[in-house]
Amino acid sequence: MAGASFSIVFVCAGNTCRSVMAEAFARRRYEGAVTVFSAGLRPQRPEDAQNAIDTLRSDFEIDVSGHVPRDVRTLDLISFTHVVAMGKDIARQLRKLTDREITVWEIDDPFGNDPLEYRRCALAIKRQVLTLPRVTSESAG
Repeated sequence: MAGASFSIVFVCAGNTCRSVMAEAFARRRYEGAVTVFSAGLRPQRPEDAQNAIDTLRSDFEIDVSGHVPRDVRTLDLISFTHVVAMGKDIARQLRKLTDREITVWEIDDPFGNDPLEYRRCALAIKRQVLTLPRVTSESAG
């Protein structure tokens, strides 16, 4: 991440739903011009991400099948220019880990719900990702 002028990490509870989808949409939007990661406060098992993986594949043609949940504590949060918490409670917990400014998106957690809830969540996240600053490969590095 050194030298990157724009980098972002999305954080949710388990790194199996919301942050995974946000990372996928941001990677698509920025097409490699931005460093993008996702992480969780309490990472869950990789198989717990299957509904998000299926939603991204079937509804948005994005393949994140290799996703493995990551613990936010393994990342140097200060190295990111943007830290996005997927809810107020996530932000409150993140503030115990970093002094970094945190952007809060209020996105309901679809974990364990039906595919329609995952799709609604994904659409809400996709809309939020579009509110992030525009960056081109020339301005990113």
